[in-house]
Amino acid sequence: SGTSSVLMLDGWNWEDAVLKEDDGIHLNWPRNFNQTGWWAEPGVTQKNDQYKEKTKSIKQFLEDAKAYCEMAKYDMPDLRYEAMRDIFSGKANLYIHSEYVKEMMDAINLCRELSISKIVIIGGYDSWMITDMLKENKVSVMLRGIHELPLRPEDDVDMPYKLPKLLQDAGVLFCIQNEGNQESSQARNLPFMAGTAAGYGLTKEEALQAITINTAKILGIDKMYGTLEMEKSATLFVSDGDALDMRTNNVTLAFINGEPVDLNTHQKYLYEKYMEKYNKR
Repeated sequence: SGTSSVLMLDGWNWEDAVLKEDDGIHLNWPRNFNQTGWWAEPGVTQKNDQYKEKTKSIKQFLEDAKAYCEMAKYDMPDLRYEAMRDIFSGKANLYIHSEYVKEMMDAINLCRELSISKIVIIGGYDSWMITDMLKENKVSVMLRGIHELPLRPEDDVDMPYKLPKLLQDAGVLFCIQNEGNQESSQARNLPFMAGTAAGYGLTKEEALQAITINTAKILGIDKMYGTLEMEKSATLFVSDGDALDMRTNNVTLAFINGEPVDLNTHQKYLYEKYMEKYNKR
C-alpha cells in the first residue's frame, strides 16, 4: 500500500523530523477468510474464494519486481518496481500486514522463495503458533494493539493480553504497536498496553523493551534510539509514577534529541484556570 519512513514527533518540516526515510514497503496480505458483522454482533465467517487468485497476483508482481531490480537502471523506469529495490537488496523492511497462521506462512514462504531477507509481520495475532518458523527466517512481529477482543469467538477472552508473553518465551523479536482503528487517539495508551502485557507474564523490563528498544531494533534505529546510553540520542520522558500504569503514570518531563518538549495543553490550561477560580472562593 506504500512506503513508510520513521519520524520523530518534532521538527519544522518532514525533513527535520525524519530519522529514516523510506524504511520499508507495506503489503496488505489478503485474508483466507472474511468475517462479517461487527464486534457486538459478529456474523458468519466465509472462505475467501479469491484468496488464491490474489496471492498469485502478489507473487507475480514480486517476481517481476525482482527481475526488474536485478537489471541495470532504466531510461524509462517503472516507479512501482523502483520502489522495491531496497526490499530485494536487504536495505529496507517488507512490512506484511497479516493476522492468521496460514496467511503468515504463505507470505513468509514466498519471501523465502524470492530471497527477501528483512520481513516484519504487522498484526500477527496467530504468530505464537509459528514461532519456530519466525525465528528460522528472522521475522520480527509488530503486535496489534492488545487492548482488544479476541479475533475468534472460541479463543480465550484474554488471548490478546497473553500474546507478548508467548512470543517472549519463544525468543521472537516483537514490539507492541497500535495500527488500526483509532490509531492516533489511542497512541497515548501504548505504555498501558505494555503494562497489561506485564500483568500477563512479562517482567516490567520486558514490557518496557516491547515499546522501546525492540521497536527501535525492528525499525533499524537502535544505534541511536531505544535505550538510555552514552552516545545515544537523549530522547526520553520522566514520570513521577509507574509509566506503565494508567493509575499512577504522570509525565512531568519529555525530551526529543535533548530538546525539551512543551507538555502544556489546552486541557491543562483549562484545568489550572478553573482550579484557580474555585480556590479563590
